[in-house]
Amino acid sequence: MSQSKLAQWERQHNEKEANGRNVQEVWQVKESLQVLMKKAKGAKKVAKVMKEFKSGTLHSGKKGPVVKSKKQAIAIALSEAGMSKKKKK
Repeated sequence: MSQSKLAQWERQHNEKEANGRNVQEVWQVKESLQVLMKKAKGAKKVAKVMKEFKSGTLHSGKKGPVVKSKKQAIAIALSEAGMSKKKKK
């Protein structure tokens, strides 16, 4: 790194610390945004699968029988969305 780039980086780093932000906080924010986006994608997938179930077009497998049970439809939706079931107390 050249001296000017190093000085510029140090200046920016010091400004971030002065503003009360550090690198860890920035990464935490980015990670939380990624989690929220993943949840939103999962929620869309669950909604799509449940809509298929309500219309009677949800199949277990590619050409399997039509799903009749709401519990089975929920299990399929959560599986496709990559989310886990809620745990009982």
